[in-house]
Amino acid sequence: MKKIILLLLTTLSLSAQIKGVVLDSISGKPIPYVGVFTSKPEFNFSSNKKGKFKAENLTKQDTLWFFTTGYEEKKITVEGLSKKILLKPILNNQEKENINLYNQKKQWIDFQTNNSSSLKTTSSLSTSLKAYFIEGINSSNKKIILDKFSFKAVNLTQKTNVFKIRFFKVDSLHKVGEEILTESIIVKMETSEKREPYAVYHFNELREIDLLDKEIEIPEEGFYIALESINIKQNQYNAIFNKTNNSLISPSINATNIEANVYSYIKGNWKKIEKANFFPDFKISIATTQN
Repeated sequence: MKKIILLLLTTLSLSAQIKGVVLDSISGKPIPYVGVFTSKPEFNFSSNKKGKFKAENLTKQDTLWFFTTGYEEKKITVEGLSKKILLKPILNNQEKENINLYNQKKQWIDFQTNNSSSLKTTSSLSTSLKAYFIEGINSSNKKIILDKFSFKAVNLTQKTNVFKIRFFKVDSLHKVGEEILTESIIVKMETSEKREPYAVYHFNELREIDLLDKEIEIPEEGFYIALESINIKQNQYNAIFNKTNNSLISPSINATNIEANVYSYIKGNWKKIEKANFFPDFKISIATTQN
């Protein structure tokens, strides 16, 4: 009995509650909604809109990866953690081209199939980052850029939900490569007045995000669109399935039940999800630029 008590006390003493703030190493300003990925993926978390974070269930030996758009990834152990986490910004030395944004030919691309079925995708109570491969488009010597991004989702909470959209290049092995943008695209979803049980929600409303001013070029080899859930208090939602309480991250995004090329960011690396049979129910609009 004494050995069991000693073991429990030792385990509790090894666990740590951590908190701090993520800051830009140059400006000193807080960085909102930074994904913090841990060596225990079920405990991934995020900083809030003020850059502050707090987490439990980790030990001093666990490793953290601070990974967000526009900043160099930072890897650190819980034991070596300080209250101020400084992230080094990635300087964008590429000048924007003078793209003619008018009189363009625009086209919507739908990734659904007629024979596919619909399903809801909701993250468990842990920050997640999944990247979905989008095939390239033959441009016929013209530049193709993203115009709009639309998706079907629902806010499950009584508060405004936030999540991030990220874009990545394809590397030489056809895996997820370097990030295309250096500034975050944070999507805010206002709450609905009428709340319904999770199981009866419908995803009829298309939400559109304008991307034309980001000048995201679609390469012929394709690219990855990544959706990042944000594990903060305002996004957390409790749902009951089969009489069991489940803690989830809102919003819930509709998906199509088809085979897809999907990667998940786990423990500081992109890992391919084998036999992935889901793809977010979204569309993109492309614009052909003028010569």
